[in-house]
Amino acid sequence: MTGITVLTGEPGMGKSSLVKSLYSNMDKYILSYDLTEYKHHRNRLVRFEDLTSTIFQKRTSKDYNDFLQELCNQNRLMVVLDSYDEITSTPDFEKSALQLIENIAKRGISRF
Repeated sequence: MTGITVLTGEPGMGKSSLVKSLYSNMDKYILSYDLTEYKHHRNRLVRFEDLTSTIFQKRTSKDYNDFLQELCNQNRLMVVLDSYDEITSTPDFEKSALQLIENIAKRGISRF
């Protein structure tokens, strides 16, 4: 899958669970992040590496970043950004979140 796909629906309808379930049987690595946490880290989250560091609450190693890049090259990495609708009510947050998504898109990652 290439490009960006947006899955919408009411909160609690199971959008994230659906995506994870659909892709659990595929040869994909899913990296999930709840964007409501983005409000606390948005000044630090601009690059994809910043996102992975925040998800894992540590500085990711070069080996791990190389691993993620290899998954990207093989189109086997999916990034799930959850709760986008909850942060876009504030234009400042929306702009910085869109910048993050744009930077992820440049890496060639499947995004949801």
